[in-house]
Formats: sequence, C-alpha cells, structure tokens
Amino acid sequence: MHIVFHAHHADVTEALQQRAEQAVRKLATRLRGTTDASIRFVTERSVHKVEIMLRVARRKPLVAEGVAPKYEGALAAALERLNAHVAHVRAERARKRQVGAAPAAPAIASEASEPEDEFTDVLLDRAASARRAAAS
Repeated sequence: MHIVFHAHHADVTEALQQRAEQAVRKLATRLRGTTDASIRFVTERSVHKVEIMLRVARRKPLVAEGVAPKYEGALAAALERLNAHVAHVRAERARKRQVGAAPAAPAIASEASEPEDEFTDVLLDRAASARRAAAS
C-alpha cells in the first residue's frame, strides 16, 4: 500500500508522520482491498486539521477528518473516525455474508415449527371429521 503525505502551510515532524503511517497501515490490514492512502496536514490560522483518505477496491474512499489545536490531537481524532468507518465496512460485509447464508436459517425455523403444524393438522382433521359426521 502506498501512502502519500501532504502538508499545506504545516510543519509536520518525522515522528508524527511515522505515527500516522503506522496507524493507517494497521487499519488497512483490517480492511481487505486497500489500494492506497493520503494523509493531509493543514494549518488554517490556529486550527490544525488532519484528513485521511483510504482508498479501497470496489468502494468509495473512506475519508476521516480531525480538527484540534495541535496536530497530535487532530491525528487522533481522524484516526478514531477512520477506525469507526472501517468497523462499519467490516460489519456491512459480515451482514452481506449472512444474507448469503440466510436460506439455512429458515430451514431451522421450519423444523422448530413442525410440532405446531402437526398439532394444527390434527385439529383440522378432527374438525373435518366432525363436520362429516354432522352432515351424515
């Protein structure tokens, strides 16, 4: 995976870049199909922003932004949001896998409901035989 750093009007330390790269790589391992990432550090007046864009194959890019008085806090906020995005995507994929396995679930439910069906059949047979007896 290729990571691109952008710094707009910002002095970003090497340690902060390494921390950002390490965290993004860790999140990328949790999400298959990650192609590349872009980490943007921006300073606007006294506000520091960090924007992380994670590109995943066959999906819209995951974008997270963090704003804080310092870059460390902004990076932590952006990583927290990106972690939530990744967790959501993983849960969505798991739900799609379960939908594919859904035909097995009704079979179990129908087995559980068989005693009710047999009981209903017995009642209907008795009612039908009672009607026949009353008609004759």
